[in-house]
Amino acid sequence: MTTPPNNVEIPPIGSAIREQRRRRRLTQEELAQLTGLQRAYIGDIELKVRNVSLRTLVRIAVALEMKVSHLLAVAESKLESEEGMLTDTLPEGAD
Repeated sequence: MTTPPNNVEIPPIGSAIREQRRRRRLTQEELAQLTGLQRAYIGDIELKVRNVSLRTLVRIAVALEMKVSHLLAVAESKLESEEGMLTDTLPEGAD
């Protein structure tokens, strides 16, 4: 197994979470209550100040009533529209 290069772009999951939260007309405080997380932590995730673990991502997706895979797809589409095609940033054969 090869290690991916450091220049691989990470999908903007925080932006996707914010977008989906707003679509559901939830405040950060309401999302925090639904997930059992702190409001400040939700804000930090949305602003890309904090990384999100898979466990936390699942909690957020459940609160947003969506699959984790859909939330990641939203993030990937944001990456594609903001920074070019995702496959352009991956090593050859990784797509």
